[in-house]
Amino acid sequence: MRAYKLALKSIFALIILLLTVIFVISITGNNREEVKPEHTYRIVPSYNPGFYPHDLSLSLYILNEDDEVMDDKNMKILYTLTNHNARTPQKGELIAKTGEVYMFSGGKEPDYEYMDFAGIRKTYKYTDSIDVVNTSNSFPRVVMVRAAIFMDGEKYGKTQTFTYIIGTGVEDFAEHFGAMVVCITTDEKNLYGYEEGIMIKGATYDFTKTNNPQRDEDWWYPKNYNQRGRQWEREAHVAFFESDGTLVLSQNCGIRTAGGTSRNALIKSLKLIARREYSEHTGTFDYEFFDDLRDHYGNRVKSFERLVLRNSVNDDGGSMIRDQLINDLGAYAGVDHQAGRPCVVYLNGKYYSMMTLKQSLDNDNIETRYHINKDTLAIITIQSDFFQFRYRLESGTEEDFNAYIKDMRKLINTNYTNKDIAEIEEIIDVDNFIKYMAFQIYIVNPDWPHNNVMAWKYTGPVNESVYGMDGKWRFVLRDLDFGLRDPSRNMFETVMSGGLYNNEPHLGQVLKNLLRNKEFNRRFKEYMTKLCTEILTEDVLTEYILNAKEERVQDMKMYRFYFGGSDLQWNNLVNEFLDFARQRNRHVLNQLKNLP
Repeated sequence: MRAYKLALKSIFALIILLLTVIFVISITGNNREEVKPEHTYRIVPSYNPGFYPHDLSLSLYILNEDDEVMDDKNMKILYTLTNHNARTPQKGELIAKTGEVYMFSGGKEPDYEYMDFAGIRKTYKYTDSIDVVNTSNSFPRVVMVRAAIFMDGEKYGKTQTFTYIIGTGVEDFAEHFGAMVVCITTDEKNLYGYEEGIMIKGATYDFTKTNNPQRDEDWWYPKNYNQRGRQWEREAHVAFFESDGTLVLSQNCGIRTAGGTSRNALIKSLKLIARREYSEHTGTFDYEFFDDLRDHYGNRVKSFERLVLRNSVNDDGGSMIRDQLINDLGAYAGVDHQAGRPCVVYLNGKYYSMMTLKQSLDNDNIETRYHINKDTLAIITIQSDFFQFRYRLESGTEEDFNAYIKDMRKLINTNYTNKDIAEIEEIIDVDNFIKYMAFQIYIVNPDWPHNNVMAWKYTGPVNESVYGMDGKWRFVLRDLDFGLRDPSRNMFETVMSGGLYNNEPHLGQVLKNLLRNKEFNRRFKEYMTKLCTEILTEDVLTEYILNAKEERVQDMKMYRFYFGGSDLQWNNLVNEFLDFARQRNRHVLNQLKNLP
């Protein structure tokens, strides 16, 4: 019996040992890319990534940590090449399960699994120089080379991405582009994979159709591209070329879809997120993207954790300049706004769109601007859900959300007629609120304040000596695509007669009640008058409008090639803005006289 038990113990120990070996092998196999030789190697191209007016013959070299070229037969370079501009389905082009064409295909990770559909997704073994060429006589071509070192059949380290813009023989970058060029590369499965693709309806859509067949489809219908959060972030590489053609930043990052109902458009807004897990050297985008952007203390902002590439789908008529133009006017008027600049975006080597590169409106933005720890910030927004516009917590706790609702209701329901304005100041930054409300009314923004509100406040220990750390609510401009129209419209009446779904507190009702306070009333009218007579004069508005147009003129050529439209249509829209500049001040001042 004892021998039997010993035999069982031996067999059991052997089983445990075998299971342990299998587990170790499986872990090693699943993390091949993490197994590194004792030396550090990297790929270096014969031409630095950047803008070149002519074609290149590109060589790739493996260098060690001493910058010596390696000639080890066991070390191979595999690469993929994104070298095509066509935006129509090509021979062998893939179609997603939910019907979307792989319009922005490419960006494949180099792998031994060769795929050859019209040469679009093939992995090559580097043996000779690579032709980086532009066969177009009209537009420049963006070429991405993604290369990785393989040793003994296994990948060593991360894939490296080299981005080239090849011109048409013209030396001057400004002959091709008028703005910054942003080139994004990501494996096409991140865009079109059934489960993980962020540009398609995908598995999320099919799951809803199967499990909730009675639900009507609308802009908010569950689809891959309508999902939010970290789980819908995909790794990519981004390269930023300044308007003179200089490559100013090139690094890996995360990308997500961004925006609201505009996610349903072919050209979706994209959020870029810097993280150390993507780029081992930095967890930020370290470049001074916005010339005029300064923090609250006058320092230039040179580092960003998140950036947004914003489409102009909601710019009714397609001026492509409206949202950022109004944000820039807000900056001039002293209103908290969103910095931005025009840019041209390429995705996996294909022209994506003319867009606006912007700060991301989140707690990172507030932290950068006011030097307040983002973990101590509450952010409340309004967004639509089945056309039911209601407040949503973006950052902070449910307690913070409830505090906002309670505070706004107090501002609506308290009789401040004979009270000191200091009681209002305990809840909101009055100067911030006056400028925010007056400016939105001035620019005639009909998509607000029932929508597109953003409020924030500091929730940590009060420190009155530091701006923003006083626990008061403040407001920031966002999503201004519907402004600058109908200069005669009485927005005072529109705003103060509005309401919200489920009787949530409406900022128009806040303004209406606070105007009963004599000091608030005086300060609001004083600022609105100054806005019309000293700040946003006809000359100022005209200058900003014409400058915004000029910034887009060069890049509108390529935009129209892909999306249609004409100079006449665009000029007509700009003329409407100029007409607004001529008329708006007169109408606002007349309407202000009738304000209680």
